[in-house]
Amino acid sequence: MKKLTSLLSVLFLLIIASIVVIQPVQATPQCGSPLITGCIGACGAPFLVSYRVVENGAYCFTTTGSTLCPNTGAVVTIYLNGELELKEDMTYGIFRLIRAKKGDVITIEANLFGIDNSIACPWLGELYFELGRLGKRNATE
Repeated sequence: MKKLTSLLSVLFLLIIASIVVIQPVQATPQCGSPLITGCIGACGAPFLVSYRVVENGAYCFTTTGSTLCPNTGAVVTIYLNGELELKEDMTYGIFRLIRAKKGDVITIEANLFGIDNSIACPWLGELYFELGRLGKRNATE
């Protein structure tokens, strides 16, 4: 009976995994075109990148899609010129603004963590995110 229950659980998770659609990374009205795009999970982890700001303004960090297994979470840490700006769970999606001046450096670090919920998955999945400049849709605007 336990084997049947386990088999049914795995089958259910595989069906759910085949239904999940990863949202493409694209410009949003709020965030504009991505300056940095990232992915953690099956695509790799941890993620670490820095961006030197070329124009004063508000920059937005947002998640754009996820297929992470329910037993895996993701956390982002953002530094502005080496100082902690924000550290937050992004497992279920976030949208945050960072104000920066020309020459500032925004550093994004993303990591995975385990969630103890007794769920076993045959896949790790992926979580996608981006950094964009608020109101800028492309490099010519």
